[in-house]
Amino acid sequence: MNDPDLLQQTAEAFEQWRQQRTHKGVPIPDFLRHQAIELLEHHAISHVTKALRVCSAQLKAWSLQFAYRAQPPTEFVTLPMSAEEQEVASHIELELKLSNDNSLLMRGEVTPELLYLFIQQARQS
Repeated sequence: MNDPDLLQQTAEAFEQWRQQRTHKGVPIPDFLRHQAIELLEHHAISHVTKALRVCSAQLKAWSLQFAYRAQPPTEFVTLPMSAEEQEVASHIELELKLSNDNSLLMRGEVTPELLYLFIQQARQS
């Protein structure tokens, strides 16, 4: 498949999504964002923005989003703890208040994987 075909297929996918979304406030799905970013490897940003009907600022933001996600999560350093400390530390309550007045709350046992997902969700909100 050549590049103009991929640009056209992605534009059609964006249009299909626009027609099927329930309302205008629905964010563009990650798989479509990722496809748009991949087009930048073979097309000028102006061609991509025109075909997909998105602005260049969106494409740049998506590039940063996926560049961040491509990085593997940082490994946590495990420190030696007594059994008593472990019980207290594994059952915590963590609340993150976001600038848009939303908040994320995590309670219970916290693993590095859960903490990473919590941070990812906060970055997307």
